[in-house]
Amino acid sequence: MGGYHADNPEFRRKAQKVFVDRATGDVVLRLHETDIVRVSPRGDVKLSTGGWATHKTLHSMNDALGLMDMWVESESSNPPRGDWIVYDSDNAHILYTNNKTNYTITIPAKTAEAKDRAKWLAEAYNVTYNPPILQQQPQAATRVTAAPRVVSVPSAPCSTSPQQPATTRIVAAAPLAGWPIGDSWASIARAGTSAAAAPPPPPGVPAHPIRLTGPGSALSAR
Repeated sequence: MGGYHADNPEFRRKAQKVFVDRATGDVVLRLHETDIVRVSPRGDVKLSTGGWATHKTLHSMNDALGLMDMWVESESSNPPRGDWIVYDSDNAHILYTNNKTNYTITIPAKTAEAKDRAKWLAEAYNVTYNPPILQQQPQAATRVTAAPRVVSVPSAPCSTSPQQPATTRIVAAAPLAGWPIGDSWASIARAGTSAAAAPPPPPGVPAHPIRLTGPGSALSAR
């Protein structure tokens, strides 16, 4: 019969308990009152000494990790004094430093079969485990744009008298001698009479031209 020692698996098993955390779906290995191994439905493994970095904690962790082709060991023959090293299933090592104060470390799942880790732990301790349905990560929605419709629109009728561009004409700024009686500057502007068509001013009378823009527009002094 095995003695009272951490290397005795029967002795460790009496202090171990495996259960399913209904809130998260994790499968948990508890040693005494400390959850030392927690496996998520996705296969992430979280280790925690809870401050108890002992031989018994180390061996109990390996009871669970061995089911997943993983293990943890101490750099020292006396586990509480040395850092621990975790070896992943792909033989990658993760340093579990200062595990007496930094209690936890998480080894993320890397392969598709890692999602079975929780089931392996539950079955080894005869615990019923129904893995939750993992929600798929939402994918970016693909925007579908309908093809544009080509609508024939009858063209607008062409104007028979297209708009004429604005023209600039120069006319005299004041009535000059020689204009026919009855003519005014307003009628001159509306008629579009240019300076070239107007009679020359009398000698000694300066002409002050103004600029007219377009037919019928207002006069503006230059």
